[in-house]
Amino acid sequence: MYKGIGVSQGIVMGTALWLRNNPLSFNELHEDVDHLNLGEIIEQTKKVLQQMEAEIANNIGQAEASIFEMHQLILEDDYLIEQIEELQKKGVSLKDSVRQGLSTLSEQFSKLTDDYMRERSGDFNNLLQLMMGVIEGNLKQIDFPPGTVLVTDELYPSDIIHLQAKEVIGVISGKGGSNGHAAILARSLGKPAVLGLGNVINEIVNGIQIVVDGESGLIIIEPNEQTLQSLHHKFEISSKHKDYIDSFRYKKAALRDGTRVHMLANAAKTVDAKDIEGYQLDGIGLFRTEYLYYEHNDLPSEEVQFEYYKSVLSTAGEKSVTFRTFDIGGDKAVPQLTVSQETNPFLGLRGIRLALYHSQAFRIHLRALVRASHYGRMEIMFPFICNVQEVLQAKKLLQEVMSELTLEGHSYDSNIPVGIMVEIPSAAINIESFIRHCDFVSIGTNDLVQYTLGIDRTNPLVADLYREEDPAVLELIAKVASAGQKYQVPVSVCGEMAGNPKFTEFLIGLGIAKLSMSVARSSEIKEILSRTTLDECAIIAAQMLHAGT
Repeated sequence: MYKGIGVSQGIVMGTALWLRNNPLSFNELHEDVDHLNLGEIIEQTKKVLQQMEAEIANNIGQAEASIFEMHQLILEDDYLIEQIEELQKKGVSLKDSVRQGLSTLSEQFSKLTDDYMRERSGDFNNLLQLMMGVIEGNLKQIDFPPGTVLVTDELYPSDIIHLQAKEVIGVISGKGGSNGHAAILARSLGKPAVLGLGNVINEIVNGIQIVVDGESGLIIIEPNEQTLQSLHHKFEISSKHKDYIDSFRYKKAALRDGTRVHMLANAAKTVDAKDIEGYQLDGIGLFRTEYLYYEHNDLPSEEVQFEYYKSVLSTAGEKSVTFRTFDIGGDKAVPQLTVSQETNPFLGLRGIRLALYHSQAFRIHLRALVRASHYGRMEIMFPFICNVQEVLQAKKLLQEVMSELTLEGHSYDSNIPVGIMVEIPSAAINIESFIRHCDFVSIGTNDLVQYTLGIDRTNPLVADLYREEDPAVLELIAKVASAGQKYQVPVSVCGEMAGNPKFTEFLIGLGIAKLSMSVARSSEIKEILSRTTLDECAIIAAQMLHAGT
C-alpha cells in the first residue's frame, strides 16, 4: 500500500499499463516533417492543441478546454521563441533547441515555491512532448484493453484524451499534485486518479493488478484476497453511486414536480450530434462552427461547409441544432482571418466583429448555413455581441444571403430562428434593447464572467479570482432571464455554469428552462433536477441573489 495525492474520487481495480512518450495522434498533421521550420512546428502543435481543445470542450467542458488555450499562448511567447532561435544560431539542431528551450523553462518553474506555479512546469513538459511528436512524426493512437489503469511518470494535460477512453478506468503517476492542469481534467472526467507517488511508480510493471483509491490517495499493488474483502464495501458504494448517476442518461430532464427542463448538448463535430439521442437530450444548444476552420489549411469553401452542416442536421434528426456563427479571434486564431498585430486580441477583432470585418467570408459561411437549413431544425446564433448595431448588421447580411439563394433556386427554411450570445456585460446590462431583435438568447457564462470581472481565466496568476458566483455575474444573468420572461423570448445558458451542479437550481429558479452543456455533465445535472421543484429553485435563486458576497 502506497500513499500519493488523491485528485479524483472513486475507487477501482484494474490492470497496469505504462504510458510513456505516447501522445495522442490527430490525423491532420504535417507529413513532411524533415522540412519543417520552427514556425511550422509551432503551427502544427497549435493545430493538435486546437483539436484537443475541441475534444475536451465537447466531452468535458469549455472551462477545462481553456487549459489548451493557455498552451497555445505559451507557444506564441516571444521569450520562448527567442530562446529556441538563439540555440539554433549556436548550431544546435531544431529538435534539440526545442527540447532545451522547453526543458529550461520547465526546470525554472519546478523550483518555484508557490505550489500552483510550480505545477505549471508540467505544462512545458506537455508542450515538449507534443512538439517532439510533431518533429519526429511519431504521434500514435493507442488502443487500451478493458480495465486499464494508466501508469506514467508525469500526467500531462494532453493525456486526458487517453483518459476519455471507456477502457481506461483510472490513472496513477509519479509526479504531480492536486493543482496541476492534468489533475483538474482528471477530476472533470470523474475517473479515480492518484498522483505524486514518487519513485514507487518504478516498481509497477505492465499487467499487474492495482487498486486506485482517488479519495484517500492510496494505491495497492497486487492486492491479496484479504485486502479485497476489506475493500468490498467501498467498491460497492462507489459502483452503486456511479450506476445511479449513469441511470439518468436514459431519462429526460425533469424536476421532481414534473416540470420539464430542456437539456441540450454543446458540440463541435458531426459525430457529437449522435450523443443527443443516447443521452436523452433535446438537441444541440451550441454547435461551434469555427472548429471546421481549424481543420483546414485554407478557408473551407461554401460547399465544404454546406455538406458539413447538412450532415450535423441529418444526424440530429428532428431535434434542433443551434449553430453559432464562427467565433474566431482572441485565443482562437485562423491565419486567413485573424489580425496578428493586435496587442490585446481578447478585446479586439473577434466573434461577430471579425465576421463583419471579413464580410465576404461571413457571407459564404451564412450561405452554407442557410442552404443546410433545408435538412433539419436549425437556429443561428451570433457570438460576442456588444451593441445593437452589430445584431442589425448581421441580420441584414443574413437577409441578403436568403434573397440571393431564393434567386438561385435553393430551398431553405425562411423562418430560421436567429439569436445572440450574451457574453459581454454591455449586452446583459442593455438586454432589453437587444432582445427585441432576437428569437432567442443564449448566455455564454465563460466570457460573461471573464469580462465582468476583468479576469483572464487562462492566467494562473489571477485564475483564483475567476468566480462564477460573484454577485455581479449572478445579477447580470438574472437581468437577462427577467427580460426573456418580459418579452417572451426563450433564454438558455450554454456556458460552464449550465453543467455546474452548484448553479443548477439557481438557473432554473430564474426561469431559465434550457441548459446546454457537455454530454458528460448531463446525467449528474438530471439527477440534481430530479430532487427539486420549481418553487424550491426559485427560493434558492432569490437567496443567492441577495447573499451579496
